[in-house]
Amino acid sequence: MRVTLAATHLRRWLPWAVVGALAVVAWGLWAQGRDAGGTGPKRAAAPAPVRVATVGQEDVVAEVQAVGMVQAAAQVVVRPRVEGLLASVAFREGQLLRQGEVIARLDDREARAEVARWQAEVDRLTHQLTLARADQQRYDDLASQAAVSTQQRDQQAAQTRQIDAQRRAAQASLAAAKVQLDHTVIRAPISGRAGLKGVDPGNLVRPSDERGLLTITRLDPVHVVFAVPQARWQAVREALQTPGGDAVPVRLSEGPEGAQNATAGAAAPLMGRVLTRDNQIDAATGTLRLKAEFANADERLLPGQPVTVRLPVQTWRQTLVVPAAALQQGLRGPMVWRLKPGDGALQAEPVWIEVRWQDDARVAVVSGLAAGDRVVVDGHARLKPGAPVRVLTQEGAKEGTQEGRDGDSR
Repeated sequence: MRVTLAATHLRRWLPWAVVGALAVVAWGLWAQGRDAGGTGPKRAAAPAPVRVATVGQEDVVAEVQAVGMVQAAAQVVVRPRVEGLLASVAFREGQLLRQGEVIARLDDREARAEVARWQAEVDRLTHQLTLARADQQRYDDLASQAAVSTQQRDQQAAQTRQIDAQRRAAQASLAAAKVQLDHTVIRAPISGRAGLKGVDPGNLVRPSDERGLLTITRLDPVHVVFAVPQARWQAVREALQTPGGDAVPVRLSEGPEGAQNATAGAAAPLMGRVLTRDNQIDAATGTLRLKAEFANADERLLPGQPVTVRLPVQTWRQTLVVPAAALQQGLRGPMVWRLKPGDGALQAEPVWIEVRWQDDARVAVVSGLAAGDRVVVDGHARLKPGAPVRVLTQEGAKEGTQEGRDGDSR
């Protein structure tokens, strides 16, 4: 009974199994015929659109670029030396001041009275000293004639010296009172540009006032403090140690991005010189601070302004140069894609190079390329060794790039 049921089940599904097997074989034969020529020959891969640049030779100046901050050559917060009422202000905000020029006055009536009191004390003691010296002379004459005792003569001499000491102490107090009186007249300690006024006349001012009366800043010349990476310090040190290294020139562009954000009407970069360097590397940032000086007669630079500093450290004559956009990082190090003639079309080949110097715009090459070689600067993503390429012109670059994207999407 069990054998009869199995046979019946097999007869029911056998025709369907045969039909399925025939369908699989037919589909395989159809696909093979299509690939073999049923729909024509297989299309070759389309050339990859690229933009190229020619390897050139030129003088390369290696520069260390850093962001710096403008600092005043000298800056003073003017505060009163004595406490008093601010009577008058003799400067205008933003005025160019000369050293020693009167800029403010305090109420000096109390100071003048103190000077007068000590002057009177000095005069009184001077008269007493004159009388005591005359008495001393008479006692000396009488003592020589044995008319007075030696004790009386010595007492008179001591009194004369005592009055003289009192007079000298009064003279010192008079000098101190005159200094206090002189401090009621506030003068510019340095030459420079006056800042905004910190207090108005009529206010009580003290030496401990944090804000002060005003800030005077010397703006010509100005200093720029900038930090160079520790990795570049060796090249910078060699530049500073060359003959005349204390006058190493530096170039400055305004703004934290320098020439990258400059417009057609931007002012030309300023030229200055390195003054000194710090005595240690900052362990937190791995940088070394340097200070440069720039002429600033037109006050183009102001303290606190961020700038970009470029310090030339070495120059190579007629070295091979490629655009920075051509440089790629491969498994074996830096490389570029160089064009070479192929079978009916240009092809791209990887070339490993030795880099001498690199910045944002260009790469100085030691070996691996020759002048006149053409290297790829745009379109690297679709390249592989021996792949055909199509060079785009400037006019067709945008169209070619879009075509490549359409091809990728297809």
